[in-house]
Amino acid sequence: MDDNLASLVKQLDKIVGANKGNKAASVVNFLGEETDDVITSAKKFGKQHKVKNIALVVPRPSFNGPPSFKVSEQAELTVMLYKGRRIVSNHAVAAGKLDKKKVDAIVKDATGLFK
Repeated sequence: MDDNLASLVKQLDKIVGANKGNKAASVVNFLGEETDDVITSAKKFGKQHKVKNIALVVPRPSFNGPPSFKVSEQAELTVMLYKGRRIVSNHAVAAGKLDKKKVDAIVKDATGLFK
């Protein structure tokens, strides 16, 4: 949970807040082997970054998320953007590869959902 993730979540939080009238919603699933540690980290992250419009969730099982998510084991971060019930964008990011350029691309795709 580094500065790039914080930047991404903060920007998505603003997008969701600005588009509540369009039924915008967002969920961040924190995954990991030690579920209790992940829960503690997720709560701390939300409080520290003043997340208001995004649900911070630790699903069970939490190592790779629910099987229906089909989260790549090689991805440290997966962002799926939905419109209606259809995935319109999927960003799988390898460990250590979330940077400003990737954050900007995800935010651009998210913003595009409301145009």
